[in-house]
Amino acid sequence: MDKILIVEDDRRVQKALRRLFETEGYAVDSGFDGSAGLEAARTAPVAAVVLDLRLPAMSGRDVCREIKTSNPNTPVIILSAM
Repeated sequence: MDKILIVEDDRRVQKALRRLFETEGYAVDSGFDGSAGLEAARTAPVAAVVLDLRLPAMSGRDVCREIKTSNPNTPVIILSAM
């Protein structure tokens, strides 16, 4: 089963995305701040990342840069009000 990583600090948005992806048959991992999201991306392979840009602890831009450096083929979808 493919896994989607959601890195979003708004719990309502994260919950809605989790429900959407699980309904479509994906496993979902999540992080509520940039550091937790980056750690989750490093811990287990993911099919894609849904990433907010405004995150506590580490910016979404930095998280994206780190993910793309270590896993350049991992799709990153930016979902942000910025």
